[in-house]
Amino acid sequence: MRSFLYPTISALTLAIPFSSVAGEMTIENRLALLEKAFIQAQEKQISTERELRETKETLNTYKKFFDTPVANSAAPSANGVAETPRVESVQPDAQTPHQVKKEVKAGDLTLSQISDYVKNDIGIETHGYMRTGWASTINGAPTAWAAGSLGRFGNEYDGWYDLFMMKRLYEEDGKSVKAAFNLEGDLGLRRNGESFDRGYMGGGYGGITALYLSTKGFLPFAPEAEFWLGKNAPIKREVQMFDWKHYYTDGGSGVGINGWKLGPGELSLDVMRADVDNYKSYCFRFGQSCVDSSDYKTVNTNMVDIMYSKIPVFDNSTFDVHTKYAWANKTSKDKKLEDSGEYYNVKPSYQLLLAVNTPVLRGNNEISFQMANNSIASSYMNISGSTGMFEYASMYYGNHTNGTGYRLMNQGEIYLSDKVIMQDAIVYGWGEDLFSYNTGAHTDFNSLRMALRPSYIWDKNNQTGFEVGYFNQTNKTSGTSYDESGYKITLAHTFKTDFSLLSRPEIRIYSTYLKALENEIDNHQFNDGKNYQVSFGVEGEVFW
Repeated sequence: MRSFLYPTISALTLAIPFSSVAGEMTIENRLALLEKAFIQAQEKQISTERELRETKETLNTYKKFFDTPVANSAAPSANGVAETPRVESVQPDAQTPHQVKKEVKAGDLTLSQISDYVKNDIGIETHGYMRTGWASTINGAPTAWAAGSLGRFGNEYDGWYDLFMMKRLYEEDGKSVKAAFNLEGDLGLRRNGESFDRGYMGGGYGGITALYLSTKGFLPFAPEAEFWLGKNAPIKREVQMFDWKHYYTDGGSGVGINGWKLGPGELSLDVMRADVDNYKSYCFRFGQSCVDSSDYKTVNTNMVDIMYSKIPVFDNSTFDVHTKYAWANKTSKDKKLEDSGEYYNVKPSYQLLLAVNTPVLRGNNEISFQMANNSIASSYMNISGSTGMFEYASMYYGNHTNGTGYRLMNQGEIYLSDKVIMQDAIVYGWGEDLFSYNTGAHTDFNSLRMALRPSYIWDKNNQTGFEVGYFNQTNKTSGTSYDESGYKITLAHTFKTDFSLLSRPEIRIYSTYLKALENEIDNHQFNDGKNYQVSFGVEGEVFW
């Protein structure tokens, strides 16, 4: 008995504060202190055991949730019709916060559904994109050329990142409020230290490209639609092989309604602010570059975007209509400076897109027609980066003369056989009386861009293929024609996680031959003045 009590009494004695035993104490006082300390220790142990037991019960409930075998599909009901998988909500009891009130049933849930349930329960949505790699040539550092006309496959040497997060702030009675944030940027992948603020050529470039609130259920006439406000890019349509967007809604800030079910399709209405730096009329003429802030002034610019999409037409095809109108909200001083000829005249510009999407050969194909005038049409002539933008890298300059540009586009991914898959993109463009950032005002142009990428499927994780690209463009102004053309061949083996050419993650081991046949528009030259480049490298691209 003594051997059991002695270490216990000793431990309790150590637990008594030093001040309590300082000085002389009677045996009765010492026993009273020991008894008090013993009772406190027992109470603490009981509390700890209770918390441990309640936590263990919660853990066992969740363990049961994930350990229950799941079926690959919904279990059939008695009448043979598959029932919709469901999960009962897990809610804490008000009196016992560590206990689970309802048991989770997951017998017919897939792991993907469980993942979606957990994300929805937490209220945080995240996704991102990353492109990175290493490359070299047989003659110095590699240089990308005409990726927007020849194709980006094996013809890009920078690294891009895109980090998006959305947090649910409120959800009740069919109404929700979420906050969204996106960090996006480009790295040159050239130096050890590449900072956000050095720009693409000197290192990296990074910025916040989304900062907005997204709501649903607050509009009584369109409870299913998203009502948003802030900095957002709600509409993006891309020619993926050329890496530019043939329709893009973007700006400094805005407000809009997206996904409003109206009639057979969905309606989206967006108003965006996208101010421009308007330059003095001598800038960028005759080789005169302007980099000082005294050479430009900021002009308030806004744009309205209207989209009616997902209209069913024929054979599971859908039809989309997009239209955009951008204009400058000028002050009296702005108008006076432009009328005097001291600054370029910021002119309004519109853009129209008609597109049909059709399932074909186990894939999908999109054919579209596009037209624009003034500065948006000028972007159609850019050999790379031909996104339809009102400005040129936030700069506005040039004598835009109310001309019009047009584009016919086709892109898709189809299966030529069970083992051969092919992606394609073809863009034919033309226009009259436009300002070209290369050849100046009153330019007429026509261009053809095409890229084909067939690939042989060895299995789900291995493909071997090639991409061939060709383009030809002629700009004509003041009776003089400027021609530019070239071709590209890329051979590659890719490690993948799915069969589609668009599936990611993907790791590519490649070699590319680039050849400039004519370069009178952008005057591009490869290393040592050569008109060709042979590059090789490894590139990785992922979504999550």
